[in-house]
Amino acid sequence: MNISKMILSTAIAAVLASTAGAADNTATIDITGATAFRASTHSSILSVLDGETYAYTGATLGQAQQAIFKGNLGVGGPAVTIRTSFS
Repeated sequence: MNISKMILSTAIAAVLASTAGAADNTATIDITGATAFRASTHSSILSVLDGETYAYTGATLGQAQQAIFKGNLGVGGPAVTIRTSFS
């Protein structure tokens, strides 16, 4: 597992643990950072989600300044919404 997947998985696990008692059982994760990391971040998000849908601003997902992903963390895992913003 590369470092970006490890960091993303850890962040997702922390958010899911903190929202375990939420009524709709959907965790929302916001990720921000420099544009140098957006393509690898978006790729890592897609690799950990199952049944994902996503939307983004920009010409391609790899160049998107903002994106939103919805899906399950792994097969049959908990629902999660991930929002990204890079500048």
